[in-house]
Amino acid sequence: LLNCTLDHAYSLVDGTTNIPTDFQGMVTKYLQPHLQQPPKKQKLTLPEEFKPFKDVPSARMFIRYLKERGFAAKDILNFTRQYGIRYCTRGSFKGRIIFPVYQNEELICWTGRTVYDSKLRYKALSPNPDEDDPNPPALGPLPDYLLWFDDLMLSYAGTIVLCEGPIDALKVSVLGRNYNIVATCFFTAGPSRMQIDLLHELLPRFKRRFL
Repeated sequence: LLNCTLDHAYSLVDGTTNIPTDFQGMVTKYLQPHLQQPPKKQKLTLPEEFKPFKDVPSARMFIRYLKERGFAAKDILNFTRQYGIRYCTRGSFKGRIIFPVYQNEELICWTGRTVYDSKLRYKALSPNPDEDDPNPPALGPLPDYLLWFDDLMLSYAGTIVLCEGPIDALKVSVLGRNYNIVATCFFTAGPSRMQIDLLHELLPRFKRRFL
């Protein structure tokens, strides 16, 4: 703070305070935190309250919502299992259909679509939760990723459709599965820079691409 030498610092305290020999290194460590080893990322797992779709009473409200959105009742259990979609009846994501988001086979984040009449239609896991949030932090912000990216990188479909939200992408994927059509979404109205980078990697696999 005084911009003085170490010898001058010793003289200022008149020898009454023990200054560690590695004092300057300690100060540098705290003033330049980027030199420290970054903390290891914790592995993210789906909470136990995120249930796979089954023909049980707790799932019926969510199945009814999907039917109201135009999905055939006979297909719901199959495609929710295929795409790893869950539902939640308790906790901070209560009343939401859960879309897990993976990258390189690692769970990064998830977003939930409410089945209630709510202004907050979608709620995503935050990478920077506040102290009152009981959920673990996401490994990255949701708009940096594309829904079902890993599966799409292995797809031999001829057509891909880029959608705004997960329900839109799900509808296109389910209706298009017999027509060689797949879909993904941006989780918002337009792609982020990170998503555009992923699209440069993904889109050359497909002959036809629609926004």
